[in-house]
Amino acid sequence: MKEIIEKKQQLRKIFREKRMALSLEQSQKMSKLIAENFINFLLKNNIDFKNKIFGSFVATRFEASPSHIEEFLKNHNCKICYPKIIENSKVLQFIYNAQSHDFVCNTRFPKIFEPANGEILIPDYLLVPLLSFDDNLQRLGMGGGFYDNTIEDLKIKNPNLNSFGIAFDSQHSKQALPTLKTDSALDFVVTNANIFIAK
Repeated sequence: MKEIIEKKQQLRKIFREKRMALSLEQSQKMSKLIAENFINFLLKNNIDFKNKIFGSFVATRFEASPSHIEEFLKNHNCKICYPKIIENSKVLQFIYNAQSHDFVCNTRFPKIFEPANGEILIPDYLLVPLLSFDDNLQRLGMGGGFYDNTIEDLKIKNPNLNSFGIAFDSQHSKQALPTLKTDSALDFVVTNANIFIAK
């Protein structure tokens, strides 16, 4: 287990540097392509997404942004809710506020913006940030374990939940990522170049 944790830390450094090498212009352009691929996937596969609840996230400077996806979903009467870290819990709550989305910095993780208040909802679909992913759609995150625990918890509450990793194509690991029993694989990953589907 210690060896796996150390390997994950090494890979986090590698993929964090890869992501940081992208210019703001590049990341914005590719985020739009991710949105186009995501929207095309929903429409071509007749996914029942209208009027549904989507868990999204506020992207940091170097993450692929889901904002263009959100715009499309809002135009189809979807509710967009955002993750909030709860003290002494590894499970995120998803908060919806129809009036306004006032975001505040998390006290423990100041780079993470989360909703100040609102209604707690259980998403039908989940958009997930990541550092890297592999062909088995195992996800490498920042190491807090929040999304692994949250996906597991949400799938108990909503067995039909579908999770979509949102990433740049350069975040795709050609080799299998090291995993622990507590890691939760994704159902799909959408990049600027491809859509990966769980086997």
